[in-house]
Amino acid sequence: RTFDFSSINLELEDPVDTAVSAEALQTRLDLAREFLAIRDFDGARTLAQEVLDKADDALQVQARQLLADIDAAESH
Repeated sequence: RTFDFSSINLELEDPVDTAVSAEALQTRLDLAREFLAIRDFDGARTLAQEVLDKADDALQVQARQLLADIDAAESH
């Protein structure tokens, strides 16, 4: 099975407004989980790290857990 992500726009920020909504960050975290599911560790890590850098406490906890999950999956 192949996945074509070429039509997905990952730009979450308005060039004028640097704030990213919680909904957009949750979507990015969900996409990171999908990347992990297809074993795209670099893509998953990049997205999870971005959420960690920009999110509030609740999403940061999820992002940290996902980063740990990525590390564990990558080492197996």
